[in-house]
Amino acid sequence: MLPFPLILKKAPFFKRACSLSISLVIASTGSTLFAQEMIPSNGLITSLKGSIIITDDSGKKLSFKSRESISPSGTSWSTSEKTKGFLSLSNGVAIGIDASTKISILDYQQKPYDDKKQGFEFEPSASILKLRFESGKIAIASNQLSPLSELRIHLPIGSLRIHKGTSVISYDNTGLHLLVVDGNLTYYYTDGKTREFLTQGNRVSISKVSVKGQQLAELQELARVDPHTLRLATATQYSSRRVLYKANKATGHPPEPVMVVRPEYFEQPEMRPYQFKD
Repeated sequence: MLPFPLILKKAPFFKRACSLSISLVIASTGSTLFAQEMIPSNGLITSLKGSIIITDDSGKKLSFKSRESISPSGTSWSTSEKTKGFLSLSNGVAIGIDASTKISILDYQQKPYDDKKQGFEFEPSASILKLRFESGKIAIASNQLSPLSELRIHLPIGSLRIHKGTSVISYDNTGLHLLVVDGNLTYYYTDGKTREFLTQGNRVSISKVSVKGQQLAELQELARVDPHTLRLATATQYSSRRVLYKANKATGHPPEPVMVVRPEYFEQPEMRPYQFKD
């Protein structure tokens, strides 16, 4: 069963986001003001299958293992044919990187926060996250993202601003494909001005030909979304809840990640190499 309602109609289900212009300008202004107080923040590779090539902005290879903290700003990620990785960031956003994928984290900053605001329900402060997606497939889970935060993705065709929720983005020789599992986002055409607002259940494909006419092609058979894509989205959502970051307002340093253990772990029978006598 799909985690969103099916929309199987001929008429385009996209609508211009003109009515949201004011709110988007306010949010953008707010994030600009917060940027003056932000510092580079942290992420953690929650799981990794296979090998992944991570380089800094100078092209130097970096070595990171699963469940190891990383400062992701200015890094590029490239996965092989049988590799899959998940990165959980301190703003509650998780990135699922599928096989044969190239993505760069251009900038990641966050405003320090105190222990009264840390937790899972909402992002504890505000942040700026800018990505460049080149090829392959990624999932973005941003259900806790603050309205004051900014999450933008440069695409091979146009760009995205994700407001909240979970989305899957892929690009291959057939074009660019967007699936909004939940939440909403704004797609910007190549002119950077004209936009489309996409909501839960919307699935679209975009080619270099269709984008010139500022048109998005509707894919109607939502029931046929492949299970692999949905599993990637679900796993990315889970990754976003696997890490808790310590408050860092007092230190001024990037927040330290703490892996969260499932409750079942504490319910396991305790194994002792000895036994007390009555």
